[in-house]
Amino acid sequence: MTAMEQKNNTAFDLSTLDVIKFANVGTAVDILHPVTKEPLGFSITVLGSDGAAFKKISIEQARRRLAKMEKNGGFKPSAVSQEEREEDAVELLAACTTSWTKFNLEGANPSFNFDNAVALYSRFPWLREQVDQAIGNRANFIKG
Repeated sequence: MTAMEQKNNTAFDLSTLDVIKFANVGTAVDILHPVTKEPLGFSITVLGSDGAAFKKISIEQARRRLAKMEKNGGFKPSAVSQEEREEDAVELLAACTTSWTKFNLEGANPSFNFDNAVALYSRFPWLREQVDQAIGNRANFIKG
């Protein structure tokens, strides 16, 4: 059997593209300077948008928005403020963040927890943008 015939007889292993599985494992995101794009020497580990944590929080947020809209007399876009959308976005990113490596913030090394992640993403929109892009990029969660 030639190499070409053998290759044609080998079935592709679809499990190598199981983005849900890998999204639930997570990936480290090297954080870059917002202007120079130079690595800043720390990373944030996040779960992907195909994973369970992202889906769970997204569903909870959608239910909250729908309940608020129903309470306020209907499905009007103005029923959910821009501030609430921002808070939801930060909450979603924080829920998908599982850890970070050491960095300093005003001379202190903040420990990882949900509240600190919310504070970090609220204060640094460029950081939030990098994490958001990483969470939504399936390429970050396909191994091999």
